[in-house]
Order: sequence, then structure tokens, then C-alpha cells
Amino acid sequence: MRLQKDFFIKDAVALAPLLLGKILCRRVERGVLRRAITETEAYFGEADTACHASRGKTPRNAVMYEEGGRAYVYLCYGLHNMLNIVAGGSGNPQAVLIRGVAGAPGPGRLTKELSIDRGLNGAVFLDSEEIWLEDGEQPPYSVSPRIGIDYAAPEDRERLWRFVAGAGRGLVHVYTGDGKGKTTAAVGLSARAAGRGRRVLFANFLKSTDSGEFFALENVYNISVLSGETRRPFFFSAEKQEKIEIISEHNDRAKEILRRLRADSCDFLVLDEIFPALAAGAIDPALTDKIIFEKPGRLELVLTGRGAESKYLALADYATEFAAVKHPFEQGVSARMGVEW
Repeated sequence: MRLQKDFFIKDAVALAPLLLGKILCRRVERGVLRRAITETEAYFGEADTACHASRGKTPRNAVMYEEGGRAYVYLCYGLHNMLNIVAGGSGNPQAVLIRGVAGAPGPGRLTKELSIDRGLNGAVFLDSEEIWLEDGEQPPYSVSPRIGIDYAAPEDRERLWRFVAGAGRGLVHVYTGDGKGKTTAAVGLSARAAGRGRRVLFANFLKSTDSGEFFALENVYNISVLSGETRRPFFFSAEKQEKIEIISEHNDRAKEILRRLRADSCDFLVLDEIFPALAAGAIDPALTDKIIFEKPGRLELVLTGRGAESKYLALADYATEFAAVKHPFEQGVSARMGVEW
């Protein structure tokens, strides 16, 4: 059923979470595309320094000053069309940015997927034959600060006006044991999370960047990779000075992870081979424990590597032990590019 006028005549902060699960419909040549809304952000009038209306009415943002239930479409960085839904009554400029829909995470990606451009700016959802909203079930959701508004006042940057479907309390995964497949499992889970709009940070330890998964991950939308230098020896066989340098790199990586968590730039974190790094003394355990035990409540956390200590297993919601039943190394087969690395 198409959503009617009274649904849109409310403040953007109230409207934004209600839009989660609603069906965005777009008529194109091949038929009607329907996608459930998965992520929104609220922008609340001229007093909100992150809002386009913060400097008053302009030709670009004029539709925001009209009655709720209209499309506000603008071009971002000259590249991406961004779809917003105007909220509230006329003369009070508010809008909700649609940041993601099912199968198309990211505001630029969804407009490309649904063929939404500035030709739809000002379209009225109540009677448009090109774009409208239908009812849908609201899912559980999490709240967090809005993204990409460094220009805004500090108090506006901190407002919890970003709403993400299906991202309640983040859980902890532990992949351990002496069998092959721990990193492989973490990579697969990262791809799944990114495909559903999660912002993934994949950080590895004790490995160089010369491993196939990193070449692939760096080209996946919504995944960022933090890794070591390409030409580093294995920590266990490194000379003393090289070990000092590797420890310093690992600690710097941990500090960067903490910085990104505080900036809310990821909601899915992988610490690959963290357990062997801790066991070898290759990273400051105080830093890693700060990441692990003081993680944001909604952050999904994946920890991999042999020898997981009991305190990490106790923390885990998922704990999987990979057992080595057979391995070709035992028959003298060396590690193969594209399989082991």
C-alpha cells in the first residue's frame, strides 16, 4: 500500500527510523523496482549545521521548504545523485537522506541501481507514477552519528541521527585452532557484511600485503584493509631490529583501529591473526584489549588465529575451532599462491 501524506508530516528525526523497512518503488522501462530501505539519516532544519538549509533557502534546496512527502535529489561531488525525502510541514526545511536499500548499500549506489537522478527532484511520493513508497515492516535498528559531516558544528556531528536496519548489539566471533580456514572464513563473512551495507575494517597482523585475499578485499565496496608492508620477514624468523619495527607497526595499526572506532567509521571489524600476534609479543596487549573489551556496543567483531586465550573464548558469542585432519604440507606440498596465500 502506498504511503499517504500523514506519514511524512512529522519531524525528520522521527521520520528517519520509520522509513526503515519501507519499500522504495521506482518505475523504469523494464518495470517497477522495489527495494526495502535499510539506512537513513535525518537533517533537521536551519539550526542543524549539517543540513543543506543551514544557510537559508537557495534554488538548490528550495524543495526542502515544501510540505513533506517530496523527493529532494541533489548531486554530490559532481558524481553521485543523493535521494532525500522531505519531512514535516512547509516552511520548516527538513529531510531524510536514504543511505541504503536492500541490495544497494550506499546513497550513490542506490540511486544508480534505481535510476534516480535530479529529474526526480520535487517529485511527490503521494501521486507520482515514477517514484513512491509502500508500506513495509520496520526492522530492529541501531543509531549512531551521521557520516561525512566534518564541516558541521561539534554538537551536530555527535547527534545520533543515523539509523541502520538490522544492526542491533554487535556480537563477537572467534575462529581458532590449528586447521586451515580461519582467515578464509573471516574474509567470506566480511564480504557478506559488506554486501548488506556494513562498513568493514579488515586488519591483519603477522602477514604482509602479499596475500591474495587483500588484493580482492581492497576492491570490494564497503571494505577497508589495514595490513603490513609487502616485504617483511615472518616475525618469528626476523632479526631483533626487524622485530622492533614490526611491533611498532602493529601498535600503530591498533591505534589507527581505535581512532576509526571513535570516529564511527566502521561497524564490522576483523582482527586477523591477532591471537598469534599476542602470543609472540608482536603487539601491545593493552591496546588490543582496549579494542576488544571496550568495543562499541553495535560493533561486530571477528578475531582469528591459533591459540585463543580463555578470556577471549569467554567473551565470544560464536567460537569455532578449526581442526587439522589432513594437510598437503605433511606430504611435502609447499604453500600455493591463490590457495594458501
